[in-house]
Amino acid sequence: MRCHYEVLQVERDISTGDLRKAFFKLALKWHPDKIKDGQDVEEATQIFQEIQSAYEVLSDPQERAWYDDHRDQILRGDDGTHNGDEDDDRFDVMRYFSTSAYAGFKDDDQGFYAVYRRVFEEIDALDRDARGDARLAPAFGTSKSDVPLAFYDYWRAYMTDQSFSWLDQYKTTDAPNREIRRLMEKDNKKLRDAGKKTFSANVRALVDFVRKRDKRMIKYLKEKEEAKAAAAAEKEKAAAERKAAFEAEKAAFQAAWEAEEESSHTAALLREEVERRQAKAEVVVLVCDLCKKEFKSEKQVQNHLGSKKHREQMILAGLDPAELDELLALEQQESAKPTSPYADDAYDSEAEAAADAARKAAAAASAKSQAVSAEEEEAKRRDREDKEKKAAEKRQERKEKRKTQKKDTPPPAPTAAASAAPAAVAPKGKSKGKAAVVDDDDEFGCGSCPMTFPTLKMLQKHLKKERHEERA
Repeated sequence: MRCHYEVLQVERDISTGDLRKAFFKLALKWHPDKIKDGQDVEEATQIFQEIQSAYEVLSDPQERAWYDDHRDQILRGDDGTHNGDEDDDRFDVMRYFSTSAYAGFKDDDQGFYAVYRRVFEEIDALDRDARGDARLAPAFGTSKSDVPLAFYDYWRAYMTDQSFSWLDQYKTTDAPNREIRRLMEKDNKKLRDAGKKTFSANVRALVDFVRKRDKRMIKYLKEKEEAKAAAAAEKEKAAAERKAAFEAEKAAFQAAWEAEEESSHTAALLREEVERRQAKAEVVVLVCDLCKKEFKSEKQVQNHLGSKKHREQMILAGLDPAELDELLALEQQESAKPTSPYADDAYDSEAEAAADAARKAAAAASAKSQAVSAEEEEAKRRDREDKEKKAAEKRQERKEKRKTQKKDTPPPAPTAAASAAPAAVAPKGKSKGKAAVVDDDDEFGCGSCPMTFPTLKMLQKHLKKERHEERA
């Protein structure tokens, strides 16, 4: 058996990329379809298979690491559990870590399945002898049998039952005493445990080597990956369909909700409008003409009729509040009567009658108040006209008297002091309307009416009171 690195003609520290280039170069040279005339086809085929086997091991990082650790043992054909004694019970598995251990994948004696079936049957026989029972390990089978999943599960967790007593360094029978014998047994046990561990690890590594090249397992793993990918695609498709259905249902629900919300909002607006119009139609405005106030209910009217302000207005209008008190007392007596489920209509009519009486009393009081106010205004107007007429007559008499005196008395001769004195200036009125008239006897007259006043202050009060300032 040659070293894989020597087969590929590379160094042991070569990189993965350079290893691939070296393999392709040798594969093109020794491929059976690429050989030149005159070369041996069988030799080229054997070399190509050796190149392919070496690349399969070194291209896998895990197998390459294991090969580097056990390279010398594989080339030597020794797993390190042999002490040189030809009578030991060990089984060397290292020589089977190569494609040269079998020839093809047929079921003949040198084929892949026959060779490794014998290997694992022999290892199992050694373990049965060590255990002392006849329990068989799962069979490897042939190229036509089903995938040996139980076989690989068993051997990938393999731990040997062999004693590995041939690895003992000391013979305990040669010990001079008990203490030395115990030390010998302790050292021998360490060697046996190390041998068991190494052998079991090598067998598990051989199982992985075989499993990777088993055509049945390769096909099974490929179908499993395809089924897994198909299941994942189906799962993804189902998830997409569920999502699409959910989105469609969500959109339909959203549309229905918006339509219902819009219809409910429209219905609410219509109800509000109807209620508003009904409330507006049902509103009854009650007015107290005497107090110039409005009320929305009969109760408010009754409370107002019994208030102090309304009584004051009645007194000012010349009405007797006692009549209103009698009417309110009568209404309270009627409302204090015991109720009966059969007298609802009678009570309604009585309440309406009381309300009508209250309204009539308020209307009568208002009419009487308006009549009294009109009479008072008429009396004031007549009195004012009489006063103005008398004042005009007196003023006219004074004017005529002054004119007569001026005609009968000649004017005196002016003196130097009188000529030097400035002329008298009549006082000016402050009204914003017509200018005040000043008579010769120092009386002040209103420009809007015939009344006169002895002082300017009295004239100003008159203008302000009678609002003659705003008249044209």
